[in-house]
Formats: sequence, C-alpha cells, structure tokens
Amino acid sequence: QGDRSIALKLFRRDTRDPKGYARFRAEMKITTRFRHPNIVKVYEVGVWRSACYIAMELLSGLDLFDWLRSKGGRAPLLELQPLRVQALGGLHAAHGIGVIHRDIRPRNLFIVDGGTRCKVMDFGLAVAVILDATIIRMVLVPASMELLGDRNWYFPSWLEWLPKISIEGNHER
Repeated sequence: QGDRSIALKLFRRDTRDPKGYARFRAEMKITTRFRHPNIVKVYEVGVWRSACYIAMELLSGLDLFDWLRSKGGRAPLLELQPLRVQALGGLHAAHGIGVIHRDIRPRNLFIVDGGTRCKVMDFGLAVAVILDATIIRMVLVPASMELLGDRNWYFPSWLEWLPKISIEGNHER
C-alpha cells in the first residue's frame, strides 16, 4: 500500500521450536486486532516461503530501557508521566478486547516522537482470554508451570509461590 517503510518480524516455519512457532502464530492472530495509537500498528500478517511474518510500522526512537540509559538512567517525572499514561492506555485497549500482554518491561515499550509518545510492542507472549478471573488465573500460571519472558519482570509473588519453575526450558536449582 504505497511507499512506506515497515519492520518485519519473521519466524521460520521449519524451526525445531514448536512452542515458539505456536506462540508466533498466536501473536500473528492477536496483533491484527489492535487499533490504538499507543500500540505498534500491524499492517499485515502472513506466510511467505518458509517464514511466517508480521509486517508492522517501523518505529524511530528507542525502547524505554535505552531511552532511560541515554538520559543517564533517570528522567524527570514530568517527562515520564505522559509516557506511563500512554503505555497504560495501550494496555487498557488490549485488555478491553481480551488480550493480556504478559511481558511488559522497558524493552517492550518504545519511545517515539522525540520522547513524547510511547508505544507498546512485542505481543509474542500475549494471550487472548475470556475476561473471567478463573481463566486469567489459568493464563498467569499455565498448567505446564512454565513461565515465559524475563524473570526480572515477574511479580515477586510468582517467584515466591513457584520457587522451582521452568523458565523457557531452564530449570532453577
């Protein structure tokens, strides 16, 4: 559709990671549902040759981690507050259509427009749920007892009640 730069997220279909492939296919379905200014825009999803792809807007800026690092690790509250509100707006919109991100951390929040706008990205661990407490509990603690993502951003209570969980196939000792 016209001349626009895009970012491509690819996953080879012939990979030996069936769980990763299943998560990518779920991300393909989930991301096409979003229409919110604080969630990265997805233009198209599909399969081409041996790869599944998500074509999305190409963002110009830094993720929150690098943005904060560029400011010496700190930013004034007056600068951070609007970004926080925007990130929460994107998450609220996702929750409104039954999608839980499950991997919110500084690397998945992208700061654009010279530090004035925040976009939520990377819904690779997201799930679509029926908004019911029983279902949400099953999502947060899957039957396999496998929690995915960066353990540095888990709720402390998860680590307290599940001291020996599998994290992306690696078992704690």
